[in-house]
Amino acid sequence: MSYCFRVYYVRDERVNRSHLLEKRQALALFRVHSDAFLVTKEAGWWRRVLRWRLLSVPVTKNPLKTL
Repeated sequence: MSYCFRVYYVRDERVNRSHLLEKRQALALFRVHSDAFLVTKEAGWWRRVLRWRLLSVPVTKNPLKTL
């Protein structure tokens, strides 16, 4: 099993990310939580987007600086 997927979500107007998950866990978390907006595959120094959706809540911290 490969634990190299993360879910990015908004909580308290800040961008957060999950710990490393399996692909099926990450996609399930993304489907269930409406505050989740991005699923990435992370391996080494690069990141690839698997799923994304527009944010439905305001963010005070710039999320692009953390990605």
